[in-house]
Amino acid sequence: MATNINAAFAMSGQSFERDLARCSAVLYRTALRWVRNPADAEDAVQDAWLSACKHIDQFEGRASFSTWLTAIVRNAAGSQLRRKGRRSVVSLDQKVDDGGVNLADHLVQEGPGPEDIYKDRELRGILHKSLKRLSPVLQEAIHLVDLEGQSLREAASTLHIGIPALKSRLVRGRIRLAEVLRQTLRQPQPQRAD
Repeated sequence: MATNINAAFAMSGQSFERDLARCSAVLYRTALRWVRNPADAEDAVQDAWLSACKHIDQFEGRASFSTWLTAIVRNAAGSQLRRKGRRSVVSLDQKVDDGGVNLADHLVQEGPGPEDIYKDRELRGILHKSLKRLSPVLQEAIHLVDLEGQSLREAASTLHIGIPALKSRLVRGRIRLAEVLRQTLRQPQPQRAD
């Protein structure tokens, strides 16, 4: 085995460390061309080095040591692609344009998140239950103006009443709705243990 290692490096006329450093850069670029992902390329090179160390006794010296290692890297990269099923993996930190923006910045959710949506739904449910506890006349006024967003003129026309009458219903309805919501949302006070 030692003769194979010595033969591998004697052929290049360089020291072991210098040969490893030079080979590593070439091997990484080779792996990167195959797997197209920096992390996977590093894994392929590491697998290749482990395989080369494990099978160094099989190096016959018919080709240069770097050629032998390159063949092992290609095989390791191919094995990695087969294991991953050729799925494309993209780093969230990878830059996607010249402006220095990474993919994670593009994935930021605009608008409310799931928790906000749930809270909104819960509050709307409470509001609608509380509205049902008002008289139908007050319910209609609040529903048209506050929930549907109709103007006072539109709502008064829909209800066939004057604007002053609508304003009166809105004030009374909002006061009553506030009372109902206070009762509904009031948290029970913790009881003291004496």
